[in-house]
Amino acid sequence: MLILDSHLDTPNGHKTVAYYGVVILRSRVYKGIPDRIRGDAWKLLLGIAELSAQQPTKYQEMKRLAREESPDIRQIDLDINRTQQELFHVLAAYSMYNQEVGYCQGMSQIAALLLMYMGEEEAFWAISQLMAADKFAMHGFFIQGFPKLARFTAHHDRILTKKLPKLKKHLDKHDIGSSMYTLKWFFQ
Repeated sequence: MLILDSHLDTPNGHKTVAYYGVVILRSRVYKGIPDRIRGDAWKLLLGIAELSAQQPTKYQEMKRLAREESPDIRQIDLDINRTQQELFHVLAAYSMYNQEVGYCQGMSQIAALLLMYMGEEEAFWAISQLMAADKFAMHGFFIQGFPKLARFTAHHDRILTKKLPKLKKHLDKHDIGSSMYTLKWFFQ
């Protein structure tokens, strides 16, 4: 696997791109991907170009279907300010593309973050990959019953009980369930 390392502005205004192997990629990701190339790196890691090329009209088709038949369109409209049309389009199209997941409120944060670094259609494919690809498998956070979220929360509670029992007792004493503070952790 190769990864985009950087875009460097050259004196003639062209950008250069460097690619490295998996070991260097891992160290770059742990250090933090620079903002100026974050979108390109995410698109490369998620395989957006290949996915989009395989289904070149799918995003537009899903947007059209969402306007006509999405059962989630009303909820998306309530959650997303109309001035954020790109975010609305991505979520509406995705709700039609993956009807098992549909739309859940936390998805808007993920889609909004993606839109900061890539275009509308690329964000659609990125959220599709994050939900469906085995190596990301975020769909379990959003399908009915939120099974992956429940597993992560239970695991967090077990770790807290084992490693920080006094803190766990204190939180329990004050009725502070881990879901009150872990949701954003698990989604980011």
